[in-house]
Amino acid sequence: MTPVSYREEEIDRMLADETPAATLQPRVSNFPPYRFRVDARSNLRFSVWRVQEAWKPGFAVALYASLSEYDVPLERHVSVWAEVTRPDQSTFTMTLTPGAEGIYTGGFLTTVGGVYICRVRADGYASRGTPFTREQTLTAGSI
Repeated sequence: MTPVSYREEEIDRMLADETPAATLQPRVSNFPPYRFRVDARSNLRFSVWRVQEAWKPGFAVALYASLSEYDVPLERHVSVWAEVTRPDQSTFTMTLTPGAEGIYTGGFLTTVGGVYICRVRADGYASRGTPFTREQTLTAGSI
């Protein structure tokens, strides 16, 4: 009898078990560690920034986003919005309004002290009709 490798034994054990395959958990410790990294480049640029009047509750935070393709403002077929999480963990969503030269704007008032997490997202179609999605997170705050 020829020796069976561990992987073949593991496969045989899983095949013999009548538990649905989606619930089986392979033993990760038996496999070599690995890392996965993807580097990608795009001709589509998404930049987000904020301007804050003051650091006290009740003051305004303005959010700005710009989209460009090959350094030309992208102004068509695009939706830009922000999901804002307040310091008390309540959230709200706001749409950023398109303006001149592909710059989108929106704003809100700080109501309580702490850090506001602003997840700004954009999706739409590039000049050749290919869909895209971009996202950037930044913070604002009040004390």
